[in-house]
Amino acid sequence: MYSNTTAESDCQVVDTLVREQPHGVASHLKILHDAGVDEEGKTGRLYFALEVMNSLYSSTKERWDAYIGSGLPTVLLDIISDKSTLVPGNDSDARYCEAILTSISLVADHVQRMDEAVGAGLVKTLIDLAPPMWDALWSRRQMFDVGSPVAGELRDVFSQVSATYLSLCTRRAAALPPPLLATRFGHVVMYVWVTTVNCDQDDEALAILEELSANTSVEDLVAFTEETIINTVGPAALIERFITWLSQSWVHGEHLVACLHCMYLFCCHPAVNSHLGAAGMFDSLCDATRRQRLTGNTVDEWNAIGSFAPYIEATFIRSLEQRSLETINRLDDLLFLLARGTLLGAEFGIMQHLDHWVHLYQHTGGLARVARGQSNNHYFLEKLRAAAQPVWYPTLESLRSQSPATSTVAQAHTRMLDAWAELGASLGFEVPHTDASMDIDRT
Repeated sequence: MYSNTTAESDCQVVDTLVREQPHGVASHLKILHDAGVDEEGKTGRLYFALEVMNSLYSSTKERWDAYIGSGLPTVLLDIISDKSTLVPGNDSDARYCEAILTSISLVADHVQRMDEAVGAGLVKTLIDLAPPMWDALWSRRQMFDVGSPVAGELRDVFSQVSATYLSLCTRRAAALPPPLLATRFGHVVMYVWVTTVNCDQDDEALAILEELSANTSVEDLVAFTEETIINTVGPAALIERFITWLSQSWVHGEHLVACLHCMYLFCCHPAVNSHLGAAGMFDSLCDATRRQRLTGNTVDEWNAIGSFAPYIEATFIRSLEQRSLETINRLDDLLFLLARGTLLGAEFGIMQHLDHWVHLYQHTGGLARVARGQSNNHYFLEKLRAAAQPVWYPTLESLRSQSPATSTVAQAHTRMLDAWAELGASLGFEVPHTDASMDIDRT
């Protein structure tokens, strides 16, 4: 039935078969699929599958009904999910992805005008029942990278498919969409978003990301990040994308904590310029903390922001020492973040990260004491005092009003209170008397 004649002739044969004998198409395609053991056979069945799908673009509702009832969708998915279908070589690789994305696009284009039950069934077949296909596409994800000859076209199709699928998920169920980042489909969608140029300004791309984030667990997001930064576009691009993600109003609670964990992974990655990683991370932390959108597990929040103290110290404090004007202009953010960390560390008594966090206060206070003794650094000192004053006193009062419930919490509380008071004294603030004895250099 399929022959190696001209493409036009093949198209006519396929179109006739799809129109008149849809069950026969499914049967023949399965025979091709099962028998295609050599390269010519593999190429033949792949091209035939493409022609079937292309023919369906002009299908009537009756033809679609026959298509759905013929078992053809399953056979097509079998073909494009079968790793042996791929013939080595650039052209066949592009054709392979074309087959995958054509089948996806086919569903996306037609699902809106079909009966909802039929559309939902198609989507379920395509997304939920074809993990090998998404595994195969994930293994070839470099074709989405900038510079790939098919990257733009593939991304356009995939963006449309993602939007359609996620829209259907939302419409067909009152509950949240499935946690897509636990699936290869979700990984591919996220990867496309990460590698798309200027997607930060693309409302549709951000809407897809919002849907993708629904019901995502910390574990799923971190697992995706770990795999991606090791094997794909590189952590610098991911930092940029996650900073964009953090700025979205719908990111909150555990999602935000997960993003912070992921950014920590980026900063630990040997390929990341430490200043770039810590600077982006610091901006995101400050923004998230200032808007107090971390409304989930506050212990997780403390662990998330506490773990970044060494990176903040290594980059932000170093640039403070160099009197970077850009950094000095962020002093209010730094002090706000330090205040949040102080309250969390004192409230939960979790000793992990405490040393680094206290060292940040001490280092900042040390810079202030040095500046007080140098006439050319008074500008810096006044900027630091002005940034600290709105948060230092309220934080001290909040600390003093806390009532530690256990001895472990009491130890952490005392340490944070002492360090915060010492920072205030170094800045020249009047420190109210506390029961804890402090030997503070006020010179």
